[in-house]
This record gives sequence, C-alpha cells and structure tokens, in this order.
Amino acid sequence: MDERFEDPSESTSCEATLTEGNHFIESLLEVTNGILYIYDLAEHRNVFANEGIQRSLGYSAAEIRELGDSVLPSLMHPDDHRHYIGEIVPRYSQVADRERIVNRYRMKNRSGDWRWIESTEIVYRRDADGAPRLIMGLGIDITERKAAEKELERHRDHLEELVAQRTAQLESANKELDAFCHSVSHDLRAPLRYLDGFAGLLVSSCREDLSDEGCRYVDIVASYAKRMGCLIDDLLEFSRTSRQEMSMQQVNMELVLREALVPVQSASRGRNIEWRIGKLRPVGGDHNLLRQVWANLVENAVKYTAKKDAALIEIGCEPVGTEIVFSVRDNGAGFDPRYADRLFGVFQRLHRSEEFEGTGIGLATVHRILSRHGGRIWAESAVDQGATFRFALPVPIQEAPSPEPS
Repeated sequence: MDERFEDPSESTSCEATLTEGNHFIESLLEVTNGILYIYDLAEHRNVFANEGIQRSLGYSAAEIRELGDSVLPSLMHPDDHRHYIGEIVPRYSQVADRERIVNRYRMKNRSGDWRWIESTEIVYRRDADGAPRLIMGLGIDITERKAAEKELERHRDHLEELVAQRTAQLESANKELDAFCHSVSHDLRAPLRYLDGFAGLLVSSCREDLSDEGCRYVDIVASYAKRMGCLIDDLLEFSRTSRQEMSMQQVNMELVLREALVPVQSASRGRNIEWRIGKLRPVGGDHNLLRQVWANLVENAVKYTAKKDAALIEIGCEPVGTEIVFSVRDNGAGFDPRYADRLFGVFQRLHRSEEFEGTGIGLATVHRILSRHGGRIWAESAVDQGATFRFALPVPIQEAPSPEPS
C-alpha cells in the first residue's frame, strides 16, 4: 500500500478521540465549582472564562470577553483595582511557573452588588523573552463567608465591649468590697473591743456590787463580743479567699496536709484521736489556698468527734477519671443527710452553737476555694454515724491520660 495515503479508519479514530477529549475538557471546566479564567496581561482582557462567572456575576463568558480591556476597571472595586495594579501585577514577573498567587477582591455583578472573589492564579504562558503573558486563575465566590466573618467580628467587638464593661464593674465592686472589709475590720472591731474591755472591768472592779445573775449577764455580753469578733475574722477570711490572686503550681498535697495538721493536732493534744493518712497525689493549684481547704476540713473532723472517747479520722485519695478525689472521714456526730446541700453556704450550720462552736463560714470558704480551682466538694453522713467530706480536683495536665486511639 502507498504510504502517502492515510487509512480513513485511522483518521476517523483520531477525530473521535479529539472530539471526546474536547468534550471532557469542556465538561470539566463547567463542573468546576468556581470561576475558571485566562487573562491576557498584554491586552488586559479575559480570553477565556467558564460559565461559573455567570453564576457569580450574572455575566456570560462571552459578555466578559466583549468588555475587553475595560473588564477590570469597570467591574473590580476601585480600591481593589489599585491594589491589583500596584501589588499583584508586579508579582507576575517575580514568581516561578506554577507558583500560586492568592488575591481577594470585590467584583460588581449585573445587579450592581459587590461580590467577594478569592482567586488563585499562576503564570500560564510567557512571551519569547520570558515575560508573563497569560494568567490562569480559579476564583471562588466568598461573599457569604465574608458576611459571616463580618458578623463574627461584630459579635466579637460586642463581646469585648461587654467584657470591658464587666471588668470595670468588677473592679468597682472589688473597690467597694475592699472599703466594706476595711470598715468591718476597723469600725466594728472598735465597739467590740470596748464591749469586751468594759465587761471585764465591770466584773473585776464591781463584782461585789453585782449579783450572781448580773455577773452571768456580763459574762454573756463578753462571750458574745468574742463570738462576734470571730465571726468578723471568718468573714474577712472568706472575702480574701474570693479575691486573693492565685499562684498556680504543682502542689504536694501530703506536704500541704502536714502543714495544716500542725496547729490542729497541737490544739487537740490530750485527746484520743487516731489518724489514718493514706498516700496523697499532687495536684495543680495554689499552695496556700489548698492548705486552707485541709485546715478547715480536719478542724471540722476534730470538732465533731469531740464527744467520742476514741476518735478516728481517715484521710485518703483516689483517681477517678479526669479527677483526683480526696476524702476526710470521721466517726463523729454526723448530720442529717437531707440537709447536706446547706453545709457549704455562708452561716449555714446543722448543729446548735451550744453543741459545737463555729460561725458557719469554714465550709463556705472551702467551697469557694475549690470552685476557683475548677473543683467541687460534697459530703455524706448520717446522724451519729460520722461524716465523709470528699473534694475533687482536676488531674494535672502532665498526668492526664492520653485519648484512646480511634
């Protein structure tokens, strides 16, 4: 066969392949979720755009081409066009082939509304001297995203304004609280000192002129003056624990407990108390504030076992999930479990002051300190069956268990 003549069947096959290839490319261009375009830098016009441009801007690809070199000046926002000419165009000469340039700008659609476009572009073709000629880009309409970002920014600004207001209110409240505490500490203590002092003088210098009943009345006045002084001290301590700046660190709970036990055991010397203390895990927190927690809880245990010939106080801890749970158990007077929730409120007492001394602020202080540490406290008991106080603190971050692999 003469090789100068082509086999018609081969020619038909090539044409079919080209047709199929063109159809594939055209389908790919139209299915792309965005605006695919080619821009001629020399002639300042779009030489190609898929139908995605009509979905976003309302103009067909043909209309965009007809605009010629006025396409960007007429449709791009003036501010963004100046940025494009001054910042983006010079970069085309600096980037390597296939190095991406990302830009955000506003384009006016057929209705006159501004649409935000985020484009990713590369230099598609260069002139013989290597200068960039054609730019290929993919633009995504991000108008809704920009609106959401603006709304989020508005809410963030509003939130910052609210935080600033609340901070100012908190600072003002703290100043008022400081003034109140100063007044309580000084203005109320002075009359109490006078009451206590003059009651003592009355007894010492005028006892012969007082009946036994009169002396008893004076003793009552003095005792209540002292009780009021203790109440003021506890209130001020409760206030300080709420406002005291926390110094967070790893806290050795065994050391903190030993420090808290020194004055408690000294004050209860002579009593038959058995202490059972287990191993305590370290936690993250403020050393001094956590010492107050232990001091209040062990003082409570000692106080409410006072009527026991043989007192037993057990202290321990165990990890439970993401928390470490500490416990203080005693075999003392206990309390009615129906009123357990009242224990941690200010001035809440489940026993008469004639039975057990106290102001009802110690456990409220414990609750406040643990809350500031992200912890919690609860109690279990029955009347004359002792009580168990448990408090939980988060496991330190370095000890937290790693999540199970999925």
